[in-house]
Formats: sequence, structure tokens, C-alpha cells
Amino acid sequence: MEFECTVTEVNEQQISGRKEVIVHPGDFYLGLKLKKRFVERSEAVKLSAVALTPEGKWHPGVQVKASVGNWESVTDEKSKQVRYLWKPLDQVQFTAEAKAREITFKPLPPAIYLVRLEATDTQGNAIEADAELYITGNGFTGWWWENEKEEIKLIPERAV
Repeated sequence: MEFECTVTEVNEQQISGRKEVIVHPGDFYLGLKLKKRFVERSEAVKLSAVALTPEGKWHPGVQVKASVGNWESVTDEKSKQVRYLWKPLDQVQFTAEAKAREITFKPLPPAIYLVRLEATDTQGNAIEADAELYITGNGFTGWWWENEKEEIKLIPERAV
């Protein structure tokens, strides 16, 4: 964050000052590292999770929820607006320690998923970290699409 101030004297002379400060979103940060970002459908999803202070030191004792899931689109009946809701498919809760926590999720069908860590600091701030994950393999995959209402109409140039 940057603060800037200008003071004007009665004789119209001005003096200004500026100060930059780092404002952390909470008491700690969550971090995750996927063992593999592209995983075969028969493999388990593996990752490491940590909780660290802004100075980079271990922050043990934090209650963390780790989940893997995706976004589900929901259309509002009245406004017809599309919203996306987080839908966890598998989750585990743990207490952060002074080392990385190894987490394993069950194998998933092919698609794009999000692995998410969630916790709350002592001030009530929501702390999150996430990473995209791709499950590969045979079968239908519903890839994310920017606007579900878009359609492409194919018009042949000539009759077949």
C-alpha cells in the first residue's frame, strides 16, 4: 500500500511525502504444491500443504481444510444470471505443523479441478490458496466455458 501526503503552507509552498508499506492479508499464508499438475484418472491426487508467517517461518496450530473440487454453474430463475458455486468433491481437515503436510485425494474422473486450502486467522480473515489440476484419461470431459449460453451455428456453404 502506498500513502502520499502534500501540505501547502500559507505562502503556497508545498511539501510532499510518500511511504510504501506491505499489508499482509492475515497472520499467515497458506501454500500448496501439487506433486503432479497432470494426473491420470487412475492415480491419486497428491500435494504438500504449509502454513507460514509473513516472515516465512512455520505457523503451526492452524486448522486447515484442504479440498479438491470444481465450480458448478447455477442460473438464477428470476434474473437469468449465471453464478458459479464451489463444489468440493473430496476434503480433509488437519492442523498445520512445523513441516509440510502430505495430502492424498482419491482418483477423479477426467476434468479440470481446483485444489484449495482454507483457514481463518485470529482476526477472522479468510486465508486461501489454490491451484488448478488436470485429470487426464478416456471419457467425456466437461471443460470450462466462458459463457454457457453461447452457441455456434454451422451453416454449410452449399447443400450436401
